[in-house]
Amino acid sequence: MTLALGVDGFGAKWVVAAVDGDQLADVWVVERLDELPTAQIVGVDMFVALGRSGPRQVDRWCRREVGKLSSSVFNAPPRRIVTDSSLHTYDEVRAALDPSWPGISRQTWGLIPKIREVRALALARPGRVFECHPEVCFARLSGSALSHRKRTWAGQRRRFEILDAAGIDLSAAELPGVADCPVDDVLDAIVVAHVAAGYLSGRSALLPRGAGAQVLAPA
Repeated sequence: MTLALGVDGFGAKWVVAAVDGDQLADVWVVERLDELPTAQIVGVDMFVALGRSGPRQVDRWCRREVGKLSSSVFNAPPRRIVTDSSLHTYDEVRAALDPSWPGISRQTWGLIPKIREVRALALARPGRVFECHPEVCFARLSGSALSHRKRTWAGQRRRFEILDAAGIDLSAAELPGVADCPVDDVLDAIVVAHVAAGYLSGRSALLPRGAGAQVLAPA
């Protein structure tokens, strides 16, 4: 059994990284999450637990953790917006929002099909699927929030350095299964898999403690 998987959205598909013990085993692309192999734990860069009223505490916590890169953390949509099949357009969603919600971006609206897919996976694998934010993972592994965004040269170099320090050396990795994927999506899937594996060994935790919704993150 593959111990830990990290999953990151890649257009309409998903990049999947597998970590066995402390070692990166493989990285590849799947069309659908029901193609994932059996695993003890799955970390996914997508909302899992959704709130009923008001923005989630965990989203505010994530923004504090990533500092100047806080715009990379979106507010999760309310549960009703994801589960109500009668809402078909962005304008219908906006009209249905409770006044306590600050609004919903078009980018978040575009994520709803993927959120539904992740929630279906969580129902199919109870207790094994957890939300995980890559930028929070990189920040906590490095000891401080990062300064450069993940698509920049400096940002990618720093993320390679953080993974290397965590024991994942990608300097000679070919990874043919993701040869045509954006580098940032591959790195995100890998760090999520690493942190998910860490949860099995006690190096990671569900944070912030006491919050209704939590994310996997380095402890």
